[in-house]
Amino acid sequence: MSVKNKYKLVIFDVDGVIVKSDILYYEIAKRYNTKLDQDEISHKISRSGEELFSYIFGENYTDNNVKWFRRMQIELFEPRRHLYNGISDIIKDISKYYRLAIVSNKPEAIIRQMLSVSNIFDSFERIIGRDTGYPIKPNPDGINCILEDFKIDNKSVIYFGDSATDCEACKSAQVSFAHCKYGFDTNIIPCDYELEDINKIRDILNL
Repeated sequence: MSVKNKYKLVIFDVDGVIVKSDILYYEIAKRYNTKLDQDEISHKISRSGEELFSYIFGENYTDNNVKWFRRMQIELFEPRRHLYNGISDIIKDISKYYRLAIVSNKPEAIIRQMLSVSNIFDSFERIIGRDTGYPIKPNPDGINCILEDFKIDNKSVIYFGDSATDCEACKSAQVSFAHCKYGFDTNIIPCDYELEDINKIRDILNL
């Protein structure tokens, strides 16, 4: 199959795009506090880690709380429960025709572990997380670094994300932004593409 598209590089976010983090995070949070609300967890994820941790642990949460929460992401993550249906096959198909990367505000080690147990780690050429060495989104440095390393013009890049933070980073980096509203952040966000259905990823990329 020949794929004709103006894009050469596809960058993914993780939470709300590949991983059902609202479900995973709620399962983790319930182990600490059974009175938390899943919808509120989803809302906090889209805003910031600080708001999420304050909601779960209280305003005076500690580094140990954060370490526990991140450790539990690795321990409890199961592809069958926590990946969006069909995303693994979509990513594998995309990787046959496009270069793939990840820019996320999630720690890099967690991203790598999740992709590895999901058998899609090898589909990505580059992974940038919150601790890789670049400012986190909405700062565009992570995206710009990949463009520079791959020697790809920004007009040939599309980013699949789910939040206003992703939108701002893409706007600053001048790359196309696809808003994945099939996830848990369904707010209206300026974008080049809006995806209510995960299979629209294939349509955008002519697969």
